[in-house]
Amino acid sequence: MTPTEIHGFSTFDGRDVGSGEPDRATSHGLTVNPAIAPQQRSGTEAFAAVVGIVTRGATSVATWPGVIRIVMIPTYARLVVSYPNLPFRYLTDSYLTKGFTVSERCTCFTHHYRWLYENLSRQHLGVLLKGGWHLASLGEVEESIEITVSFCGRIYKEGELLMTLRVAGEVVYSMGFTIVPGVVLGSQATSIFLVSRMQGTRGKVKEISQIYRTRCGAGPAAILLAALQGFGEAAGIGAIACISGKDQTSYVDEFARSFSAGYDQFFSIRGAEKNESNVFVAKIPLQEKPLENFKKGLRSRTVKRRELKRGVVESVRECVSSFLHPNRTAPDVL
Repeated sequence: MTPTEIHGFSTFDGRDVGSGEPDRATSHGLTVNPAIAPQQRSGTEAFAAVVGIVTRGATSVATWPGVIRIVMIPTYARLVVSYPNLPFRYLTDSYLTKGFTVSERCTCFTHHYRWLYENLSRQHLGVLLKGGWHLASLGEVEESIEITVSFCGRIYKEGELLMTLRVAGEVVYSMGFTIVPGVVLGSQATSIFLVSRMQGTRGKVKEISQIYRTRCGAGPAAILLAALQGFGEAAGIGAIACISGKDQTSYVDEFARSFSAGYDQFFSIRGAEKNESNVFVAKIPLQEKPLENFKKGLRSRTVKRRELKRGVVESVRECVSSFLHPNRTAPDVL
């Protein structure tokens, strides 16, 4: 079956991507190109957005000092030169999720950048912000499948960091995430990953399907989630949270099923539980169903898929561990 593209989204026409295998159940979902900027707004919409930012800023003066302290750090002050809107991102409507207050958005923003500054070496923090890190490679050289993570750039409403799966150098799938304080999400963890973006790239359905076929059913979303687990194990961050599809900044009722599949169902299958803050939270390491729960004919394939993801976890954990600040004494120092 070939995909049908509607208004920048891709859906599969009746294709069975489930086959009883959890990594195939929900990862296709909606696909939008992370390299394409949001649709251009009309003059009225742009003016309304500016008014909204100014209004929220004027009514949230108490949040300013914390943000100013962050952007005055030399590393981030240089970043502001290229991204002048950095100090005002948290004032944007639906920043990270539709459910946050301005104060909670500010707390997430400052926590994230303070965590990076206090836990990463200066050299590797600079590389992360300017170009990004290569975290792992999959398979043969000719396939050129790699996992990277970088500063989000101008696509900031869906996470301050962007983890990508690339084939032959081109992004085919991306995961946006931010390191936030657990208290904002109803968790006792000092720091927690908040995933706000799970999207494939428009026009890359063929490459995404090929990954499923050649990786024993392990899809791009599941592979990137394994990479995030490896990041967490290295950095001492013990949980991953994901917003509900309805709280995703791009959510529209027309594609409700795709959003639910790409966020709610995807994380529920992996043992994440929805809490009172309307986010799905899973502890690291992520849970896996007992092998006995699979049909005998699927067990060998399941074992291979898990070995692949375990290899991703280990590679990313080793990589990120080498990027941490040498004087970092303990996880979750904030």
